[in-house]
Amino acid sequence: MQAVRRQDNYVAFWRGVSAQMVVIGHSLNMFLPAFFMQPLAGGRWIAPDGGILYIQGLGVVIFFLISGYIVTKTSLVKALSGTYDTTDFIIDRGTRILTPLIPAAVLVYLLDHFFFVDGQITPFQTIHLNLPTLAANVLLLFNNPILAVLARVTGIPGLDVTRIGTAQPFWSVVVEWWIYVGFGVFAITWCIRRRFGILSLTTFVFAILYPWALLIKGLALPIAWILGSLYCLAEDRMRTMPDKAAWIITSLTAVMTLVAAKIADYNFYDPIFVCVFSATFLFGHRLLDRHISDGRRRMPALLNLWSDYSYSIYLVHFSLLTYLTTLRPAWAPPWVMIAGAFVIANLVAWLFWFTIERQHGRVRTFAHRVCGKPAHPPRAG
Repeated sequence: MQAVRRQDNYVAFWRGVSAQMVVIGHSLNMFLPAFFMQPLAGGRWIAPDGGILYIQGLGVVIFFLISGYIVTKTSLVKALSGTYDTTDFIIDRGTRILTPLIPAAVLVYLLDHFFFVDGQITPFQTIHLNLPTLAANVLLLFNNPILAVLARVTGIPGLDVTRIGTAQPFWSVVVEWWIYVGFGVFAITWCIRRRFGILSLTTFVFAILYPWALLIKGLALPIAWILGSLYCLAEDRMRTMPDKAAWIITSLTAVMTLVAAKIADYNFYDPIFVCVFSATFLFGHRLLDRHISDGRRRMPALLNLWSDYSYSIYLVHFSLLTYLTTLRPAWAPPWVMIAGAFVIANLVAWLFWFTIERQHGRVRTFAHRVCGKPAHPPRAG
């Protein structure tokens, strides 16, 4: 496996664009609910199971594909060096996710109190604002199927909590985190020791239960992550494939993606759709990456910047949109709100990235030092 290059323009481009897809999709939901949502009693709205093209769902699938590819490449390159173990991996991924997520969760908890109260039902969600929920979000233990069972068995409802306040996108972050943990325990432990102990096996089982529960419900995001990971493992071999064959496969899977989207009624989390779309996306990487990431071609500055703060905008945009919906003046038409929300979400997300998220490297170095581990050189992702 080759070392990660300094710039993968294909991945960087889609990471930035997919984040904007999520922002635009949620803006359409909130400011044009009659077109993009299903009405409920009491003035509430809910996303229908299908029939409407939700670009935010496709954006999340792309996120998971990219994550599987990048995390596999960066972690296995380090693991095969012989000085990297599961603890290093957990520190690396934990600081990458939590450095912006913890401040975002606290900010949402504080700001939501200016607009809502705990348990309030709004047009788009139910608000949960209490300290146990905040703690579960910070520890990435919310929406956990094991804790949900324990809550029913023990009669302690505080064990089964959801995302904090208006931070609705956090649901996919916790899925990604437990995929990370399961992957790290399995892949890195196997690469280093070729065997599993009781602790590593228990951790692995606990980690995969949440992604597995999603699969049972028909949400195929874990499949997207796995396919991105498998593509990484096969990438060197795929580069030997003739371009003509790769173009044929990409064209066929693109057509199949359109058919699968129609069959799935535009449910972009459908397993069949995720599989064929992933093939199109990943073969697209095979075809285009070496042409646009050869070290001489640079992305436009705006797209590169969008990629940098894509995680930040994913974390903060939904709360911002909710606040703007609450504060919306009666005279403001939907398209004015959508355009304004897009600008505001990007500006706030960039500021959040600049002040908080990009400090994850320093936090990572500090965490390694506290754990008595050498700090490995940072890599993309």
